[in-house]
Amino acid sequence: MARKRSWIVALLVELGAWLKNIHVVFTNGGHGEEYVNKDAVYPYVLAVKRICAEMARAFKDDAVEVVAAPAVGGVALEQWVAYALSKMTGRQVLGVYVEKPRHSLCKAKKGEQIPYTLVLEIPSSNGNQTVKPVTVRGVLLPEQELIIEDGSRVVFGRGYADLVKGRRVLVAEDVLNTGGTVEKTVNAVEDAGGRVVGVTAVFNRGGVTAEKLGVPVLDAMVDVQMENWPQGECPLCAQDVPIHTGIGHGKQFLAQKEAAAKAAARSAS
Repeated sequence: MARKRSWIVALLVELGAWLKNIHVVFTNGGHGEEYVNKDAVYPYVLAVKRICAEMARAFKDDAVEVVAAPAVGGVALEQWVAYALSKMTGRQVLGVYVEKPRHSLCKAKKGEQIPYTLVLEIPSSNGNQTVKPVTVRGVLLPEQELIIEDGSRVVFGRGYADLVKGRRVLVAEDVLNTGGTVEKTVNAVEDAGGRVVGVTAVFNRGGVTAEKLGVPVLDAMVDVQMENWPQGECPLCAQDVPIHTGIGHGKQFLAQKEAAAKAAARSAS
């Protein structure tokens, strides 16, 4: 049975963060009729503070020493959850975040221009986990640097790994979809020598479990599994319900669909 903290549900609806009766495209390419727009919550600092206090309350007796979260949205969470735990326990609890590692491929010197070609693997928009190669060409102007992010993992930068080593860590996240980002965060904590005591989340919409994440405890403020249909099985598409382009990945999906239709038309002519 879905579990909810009713006042948080009411707050999410009031702030326009829980949208229903829409047609949305998720990150993994699936389609749904509900969406949690976390970006609608973060500007309201007092609301974030209140939610984070509730997140902290479940772990106040677990001797948490550090709260860690994935950037960018999770930065506010780790700060406020750590603050709440510090107030509740009377001892300092640290707040840190993980981020995708960035790699410099090359840098143009003063007076130099460097042409480059990259072949990227882009996930398919139809949710079948396939990838397609995309070629990107450009020119680095003088003193420009070509930097890429490694999305396969997250790491502690800025000396945060030293703050995690040997400490009890609570991982915080806003919305759990597949749990992939939290799994990477848990791995980063363990790689840094920290011990994960649990995971706290605002909204678990993907049916993610503590067992899947490999952690002792998962506490979600709202735990409601939402429909996530593969593109080819979406009843909303069958009914020609317009896709919402202001949230999720609807805009990208429609652009890819239009490009595919144009390519098919050129092939047929």
